[in-house]
Amino acid sequence: MSGLRRRVAITGIGLVTPVGNDVATTWGSVLTGKSGAAPISLFDASGFSTRIAAEVKTEAKAQGPVAIDRVAALVGPRLDEIIDGFGSRLLEFVAQAGDALSRGIAEVLDLALRERRATKDHTPSAADRTRIDTAVSGLRAIEERIADIRQRVWSPEAAAETPPPAGG
Repeated sequence: MSGLRRRVAITGIGLVTPVGNDVATTWGSVLTGKSGAAPISLFDASGFSTRIAAEVKTEAKAQGPVAIDRVAALVGPRLDEIIDGFGSRLLEFVAQAGDALSRGIAEVLDLALRERRATKDHTPSAADRTRIDTAVSGLRAIEERIADIRQRVWSPEAAAETPPPAGG
């Protein structure tokens, strides 16, 4: 990993194994040497050379959806908060970036115009006028595009079209 460090938080432990459906039962089975191997019962294994496996029992598989629902109830609301926060920060960043871009372009154009006026020749050439007109048109197009994005993102219609968060 060449110097990269990763943090891990263990918040609990749960096991579903061939010898137990929880930590205590599984650990007890390990300590007593109980094997989870048995003839395969969850599908027809007659076509295979090996007919023995360590299957997770059917009762444990039935508990899976309950466990998933429990985890979703615990994690879901926090995940919605994280996603909403990220979306808000992203929209703010886009707005600020658009504003900064508009200001930057306006400053460059203003500086170019002041420099041109400071020279002896106050009359811009046809090529200069074309470049300035093109730059101003580009700036206006950018400003219109930013305004369009803001309108679509922050309009009441956009909010109405946004589906509610899952679980909320």
